[in-house]
Amino acid sequence: MSTARSAPREPTPERGVIIASLPPGTDGDEGLAEMREILRTATVDAVAALTQHRRRPDPRTYLGPGKIDELRELL
Repeated sequence: MSTARSAPREPTPERGVIIASLPPGTDGDEGLAEMREILRTATVDAVAALTQHRRRPDPRTYLGPGKIDELRELL
């Protein structure tokens, strides 16, 4: 009896959302592109990116309440 061996499967990428809180007036495109590449290397599919411009991240939730609601809807 012959047993056929199947080729190893590629891992199914996990899905993730990139979240960034940036200082007002900054352009986060370069950092977001780098984060997408890092996630791709880690086999994570970045399905969305949320950015918010704030003087500093909210100490409890990182994002403000409006972005939290937006993230909730996205998920």
